[in-house]
Amino acid sequence: MEINNETPFPLFCHRDHLDDRFALVDATVKITYDSVDGGWRVAREQLPIESEPSLSLPMGDVPYLRPPDVTEVTVTGTVRAPGARPFAEASVMLRVGEQLRVLRVLGRRWWRKRGTELEASEPEPVDTVPMSWAHAYGGAWDRAPGLLPGTETPAPSTRMACSANPLGKGWVIDASEAEGVELPQIEDPNEPIRRWNDRPSPKCWAPLPVESSLRMSHLVVEGGKLNGRDGEPPWPRMLLNASPDLQLERVAPGTPLDVRGLGEHPLTGFIVPSPAVAWHVAAGSRSRSRSPELVAIRIDADSARIALVWHARLHAPLVRGERRVFTLHAAPGLARTELPV
Repeated sequence: MEINNETPFPLFCHRDHLDDRFALVDATVKITYDSVDGGWRVAREQLPIESEPSLSLPMGDVPYLRPPDVTEVTVTGTVRAPGARPFAEASVMLRVGEQLRVLRVLGRRWWRKRGTELEASEPEPVDTVPMSWAHAYGGAWDRAPGLLPGTETPAPSTRMACSANPLGKGWVIDASEAEGVELPQIEDPNEPIRRWNDRPSPKCWAPLPVESSLRMSHLVVEGGKLNGRDGEPPWPRMLLNASPDLQLERVAPGTPLDVRGLGEHPLTGFIVPSPAVAWHVAAGSRSRSRSPELVAIRIDADSARIALVWHARLHAPLVRGERRVFTLHAAPGLARTELPV
């Protein structure tokens, strides 16, 4: 089996065999675009494919299973108010075609006692808030040894964690432990926290922490077994980097994309292009071409950069004495590097 990359784009391939009858190549290509003078161009420096899990991308770029017909979207960057002025509250917006997502971003707040009631302090003006799960609802902390709240039951020191987002803040179990706890700075505007025991689903657009139970939010128990909803296999979605509400139905070429409220300037005018690459598979005298599918959109608002991750699963019959060649080449029109705005 021979694999050739005739493009300037990073390529990662996993080689395998299927039933000893086919040579199989699971191929991932990442193509990075930069915002330049109000338009978008193929970046001179292409981001590498993260073939292993990392801090920035907990599941990497190449999970060994992928859900069918899904494009995941992740967004990193820093929330800033227009003119770089301090802000107490702001909104950020992400639009992918007809799909709109909005988050409410606030300055720092804490639970304070007023008489016998707990109330949130007013948000303090801040210059920036990173798009990070550390600023979303959740948290983890060590409970000191003593009696469990509201009981006469002794307990040792215990690590308490919000399973949906142990990296976050604002999660408390008992009112006696709430005073002085910091509230999250990133919220769903439709689920604002008003009481100490509100339990919203954490919201953030950055890559999902590997330990988050949100990875299992698509699972249902049927007949004592874990299954995906609507007959979907249970495991592939658990290997994605995007939060559940940014695991979108396959994003097609021609889809517009906008990000506002993150980075120095709004990211507008990006239109998902047709694949800049295509595969040619040859086995003996037989050959065919195949275009990859868009499986991930990675947006870095601070760098004004968007990376598209394309995937193809290729195979060729195993015939003794036949040469099998998989070639990645540039699609026609790649020389026109500026995308439409």
